[in-house]
Amino acid sequence: MNIINKNQNLLLSGIIGLSIIFLTFGFASAVDDEQFKTAMDLIQSKKTDEAIPILENILKNDPNNMKVLKNLAVAYTETKMCDESVKLYDRILELKPNSPEILYGKAVCYNAMGLPEKSLLILDELGEKFSNETSVLVARGNSHLLFQEFDIALEYYQKALEKNPEHKSALTNMILLAKQTSDPILAETYLVKLLGKNPTPSELDPEKGNMPYTMRINDSNIYSATMQMQVRDSSDNLVAIVESEKILYIPHPLMYEIIDHPQLLTETIQDDSGTFEIRKIIVRNEPTITPYFLDRATLSKDGYLVFFSYNMAIPIEEGDYTITEWTIKKKIEI
Repeated sequence: MNIINKNQNLLLSGIIGLSIIFLTFGFASAVDDEQFKTAMDLIQSKKTDEAIPILENILKNDPNNMKVLKNLAVAYTETKMCDESVKLYDRILELKPNSPEILYGKAVCYNAMGLPEKSLLILDELGEKFSNETSVLVARGNSHLLFQEFDIALEYYQKALEKNPEHKSALTNMILLAKQTSDPILAETYLVKLLGKNPTPSELDPEKGNMPYTMRINDSNIYSATMQMQVRDSSDNLVAIVESEKILYIPHPLMYEIIDHPQLLTETIQDDSGTFEIRKIIVRNEPTITPYFLDRATLSKDGYLVFFSYNMAIPIEEGDYTITEWTIKKKIEI
């Protein structure tokens, strides 16, 4: 059974991006073969795509080279070629049955392929000796996260973090779990553990690879936000008005400091559901005209990308500009 659906693509991309850590075994990184050394250097330099053909070529001449088989399997996984990884792991298991590191690698692949039931079956084969290894705990958490068994996933991630509080994979997937359960408080807790209290703007920028950390602000119990954008031409004629409540943000304390700034406060209102502070930010932008339509609206402040609104397709022409009004509503104590 393959449980992947289109709503899980982001979740899976987060898991695929995690490094494979082979328990306590590791791989030799230096052999006499110059080609192998070149491939390893490329992998270390984050050029795995370039290393793969080299490893494949070595394997043609030496099909049972265990070091090459192992490292090529890992390279396939890192480049999202998990079907090929599984084939290599099966070849290795024929040569080295019940190898814990290989079984673990295969289990990671099955999670990345959206097949957590197969991953759990393989992890069970590792036995009690390896069941409490940090990486195995994370892999089990990933399987249950894919099953949307959030309480069980949380338990495994917490066990992993008890053993290694700085385990990046466990921290990252705790944030993914928080996103799946619309829990910004949990997300904030582990974002601070992962990125620290004062991350750089790029570390909080969804457009620079941090999209898995984003949440919809309107899922928050405290905040909500709307965006209204006017598109005007060079003669100030109104071309379009776009409104959106599909607004993403990263739930980190720095973001709250920015959107809670007292200078942005315009009014305080009260209704049957409570008392709210209303803040507004109005920004004029000259949009990039390539590829001649807007597909998103963003709000940057103090160098940080604060809000990110998406799923747009607004035609624009040379000379057009936008005026965007962001309205932030925060529930406060009465």
